[in-house]
Amino acid sequence: MRFVLSRVRSAAVTIDGKPQAAIKNGWLIFVSFNKDDTSKDLIRIVGKLLEIRAFGEKLETNVLDHGYEILLVPNFTLEAILLSRRPNFKAALDYVSAKTKFNELKTIFQNRIHELAKFGVFGANMEVEAKMDGPFNLIYEA
Repeated sequence: MRFVLSRVRSAAVTIDGKPQAAIKNGWLIFVSFNKDDTSKDLIRIVGKLLEIRAFGEKLETNVLDHGYEILLVPNFTLEAILLSRRPNFKAALDYVSAKTKFNELKTIFQNRIHELAKFGVFGANMEVEAKMDGPFNLIYEA
């Protein structure tokens, strides 16, 4: 799994011109899945993502401390390998398995932070808007 976390003041996902999800302060998280990923660590990974200290003047607080939101967006292109001018997606998990993993991850976030978790739609062509805070971005590979 690969995650790109962007600290945002706001973020939104639109599909076919219709709002899908939006957050105010928090994390915009893009996630991808590769062929080596398993479901066994998902609960631990969600805990780790929510507890990253990246807020406050001295980076001493996390999203939970502030009641901030997360917007989780599936993005298989994070698994691309650039060996030439054309991205290679051979490492990416197949569509059906990746959708299952995304739904598992989504459920864990919902169970952990309830209405503070918002989501993009797996397989949809999404327009993602973000008002960055910083900018402050992290890459996490699990």
